[in-house]
Amino acid sequence: MRWLTVALTDRARDSVASQEGVVRIVSTKVHAVFDYTVGLLLVISPWTFDFARGDAAAWIPVLVGAGTLSYSLMTDYERGVVRRLPMPLHLAVDIVGGVLLAVAPWLFGFAGYVWAPHLILGSFAIVLALTTWRTPAVTANGLPRTSGSSDAPHAKAVLTLLSNFSTKRKTRHPMFTTCPHIMCTVWNSRRNSLRRTRLPLHNLSTLKSA
Repeated sequence: MRWLTVALTDRARDSVASQEGVVRIVSTKVHAVFDYTVGLLLVISPWTFDFARGDAAAWIPVLVGAGTLSYSLMTDYERGVVRRLPMPLHLAVDIVGGVLLAVAPWLFGFAGYVWAPHLILGSFAIVLALTTWRTPAVTANGLPRTSGSSDAPHAKAVLTLLSNFSTKRKTRHPMFTTCPHIMCTVWNSRRNSLRRTRLPLHNLSTLKSA
């Protein structure tokens, strides 16, 4: 039952986010994993992708990556350590850092020899921030977030989802109720016809003696 509750909760949150005009499909727990992974990749990217020349092309991703790792440790989500920074503010900083990283090759004039790592990682950060939940699923104490939160109406959304599912079952197409009835009628009529054509036991003994 736990997996069903989690699935319904995730679907309900996606439904609520879609009604708000934004498709937020990435949980804060998954977002945290990407934060630390992308942050570390940004820090080592000048040496990984061989553009460590000591100029803006190298130190901008290092600074953005170090900043991402720093405020991720203080963010109020599942992988945060201090959990002081609200998730909406975290996402806003992600967008600012992503935009800065994506336009840096042209803003600082080093697009002539490297631009792909900055543009790809910056664009990924922006998309990830726009598609992530604004409220973590659990509190700092490890308890499920209550429905009183403005961005985590779990209980209400799940109940609405179950209600809609039940309503759809009640108003299903007549074919789903007519077809089984027809099949049962055909089966019963065939069974009755077989019974009528079955010979009694005394007739079978008469045929054997003949």
